[in-house]
Parts: sequence; C-alpha cells; structure tokens
Amino acid sequence: MPTFMYLMPKIGYAPYSAGVFLCRKGFLKYTTVSAPYLGGHESTTICGSRSGAIAAACWALTQVMGREDYKDRLLVCMINLEYLREQLRTLNQNGQERVRFYPTRMNIQATWVDEDILAALNALNDDGKSLLDKFCIPGDTFPEDLTNPTWKDRVIIREVPVVRFMAMPHLTRYRINEFMDELLAKVAQFAQ
Repeated sequence: MPTFMYLMPKIGYAPYSAGVFLCRKGFLKYTTVSAPYLGGHESTTICGSRSGAIAAACWALTQVMGREDYKDRLLVCMINLEYLREQLRTLNQNGQERVRFYPTRMNIQATWVDEDILAALNALNDDGKSLLDKFCIPGDTFPEDLTNPTWKDRVIIREVPVVRFMAMPHLTRYRINEFMDELLAKVAQFAQ
C-alpha cells in the first residue's frame, strides 16, 4: 500500500466503517475475544458479517479519485496543518513556551498547551459549548517526554493533557483564523 494512503484517515471519503486491522503473523491470537453468540468460539474480529458493500465502495472511490487526487487532497491538508501550527506558535511569546507540538508525519497534530490556554479552550461560551466542542477538537493525554517509553519498570511516566488537531479536507484557513481569533480572545479574557 502506498504510504500516502496510510497517512490519510478519513480523507479518502470511504465509509466510516471501512477501517482495517493489520497484524503480524503469529500475533492474531492476542486479539481474540470471547464470543458466546458464536457457540463458545472466540472472535478475532477479522471474520464476521461485515457487508461487502464497504469494500466495493472503497474500491470505487480509489478508481474515481485516483492516486493524484488523493495526493493533492493530502497536500492541502498538510499545508493547512502547518498554517495552524504557525498560528499557534504566536502564543509562544517573550521566551515563554505555551504551545508544543509532538512529532507527526500525519495530518493529525497532538499539541501540548499550557494550563491557561487549556482553560481557555475548555471554558464554556454563552451557548454552553467550549472552543473544543465548537471546533470538534478532541483532548487526550500523551507522555510528557516522548524520548522515554510510556512504561518504565511498570510505572507510568507522567502524562500531560494534549489537544489533537486534525487537518481534514474541509479545514480551511478561514476556519483556522476563526478558531485563532476566538482562542486569542479567550486567552486575553483569562489573562485579565
């Protein structure tokens, strides 16, 4: 499979349930779960009653869009993601690190933000929604230091809250600017 297709979650307009699970030979046994509805057998989640229409839809999309169209769409996503990073970097002022990006080669960027920015992102607006809700930005946790493994001597290394930005084909500079304007206004409000 070409690398660019691997890096394109949801970009290919494939049906949502068209996910793929890949596993090294010999490791499939570790994915089994009890499936009482199969008469006491175990399910590996590989076989099942999935509709063949999903595979047919994915094949049709690759035939219609083609490799170059996929590449062009991914390029636009990556350009917009870099633009978003540039805008977020403006929050790092006076030598103060308020935003840090985790390494990525995908169109999804995990981003650490300081407590004030995180509070601004989570603050509820008059409509009862936060900026994270309004702009569909999920939160997550990542190891604070990616140079160390998450597990060290069976003790979890400190994890910190992050937000994940996903550069999809519908993300535009206009939408990025709208998000940044609202974020900067919230940050200024919290600074008072």
